[in-house]
Amino acid sequence: MDVKDKKILSELAQNSRIPLTQLSKKVGVSREVIDYRLKKLEEKIIKKYSSQINIGVIGFQRTGCYISLQNCSLKDEQEVLEFLIEHKFISAISINIGKYDFVFDIFYKNNEQLQQTTIEIENFFKEKLKEFFFVSIPIKQKIFYNKLFERKEKLTSQKTITNIKIDKIDLVILRLLNNNSRESLVNLSDKVNLKANAIGYRIRELEKKNIIEQSTIFIDFEELGFDIYNIQIKTKVAKDHKKIIQFLENQKSVFYYYQYFGNKDWDIDIGAIIKHKKELKELIQEIKQKFGEIINFKEIYMIEKIFKEELPKGVFD
Repeated sequence: MDVKDKKILSELAQNSRIPLTQLSKKVGVSREVIDYRLKKLEEKIIKKYSSQINIGVIGFQRTGCYISLQNCSLKDEQEVLEFLIEHKFISAISINIGKYDFVFDIFYKNNEQLQQTTIEIENFFKEKLKEFFFVSIPIKQKIFYNKLFERKEKLTSQKTITNIKIDKIDLVILRLLNNNSRESLVNLSDKVNLKANAIGYRIRELEKKNIIEQSTIFIDFEELGFDIYNIQIKTKVAKDHKKIIQFLENQKSVFYYYQYFGNKDWDIDIGAIIKHKKELKELIQEIKQKFGEIINFKEIYMIEKIFKEELPKGVFD
């Protein structure tokens, strides 16, 4: 992958709906070359295009779930993965090497629906389940695509708009864009049975109201030569969060963080993209040196693979 490919990925990470003609100007190559390079990137590196949806607007919440298994063969683990992938309210599934075999999100409208999904999970796993627990929704989270593609971060401010209403057509558009954010207006028009210019207007309104939070890409990190490690830390007092977050934002190897409130086990998840193991050791050592007196390390595990990164189909039913 050369500089041009990195530029293409960088632009798509910021806005995966960017037209090819505009993308070619930004990258500095012809439209034909962009089309060729994009097809090559889609073969291995780009797993999916997706529009990220504000789930609160469509009446949903989510909670993170951690599962550790016992007495399981590789075949059992594959059956577990298939169950999680097929479940209509489960998404963002990671297979891990470490204490937690699977981490995923459950989406739900109310406590009764969350309880029903929990029962279904427990009934499926039965004696395979060693540990199963929820964590609170992050109060703050950030992903740093700019670090991955070595570009400066664009600072954006998002307006909070209340009393948002969407109709059934909006919901269909959101489902289609969540599944493929590069779907053309012509294809969307055929699937929604609405004129292309009307679809375009609705999409702009959904973006303006921050219902579509961002259109981006999901990447195969292994193809880029990265391993992803998740580091969980617990701070002794909440007021120390700010300086830790500021530190993480300036670390080259920190790809994301999730900050929690009220989670008894840990309150910051750190995602590190690592090419060489020494980089992980250096990051941990630097965190210890700067914050060793105010934090405790809880768990470190490697994310082996991520599945079903888009929203689950039940959200749009």
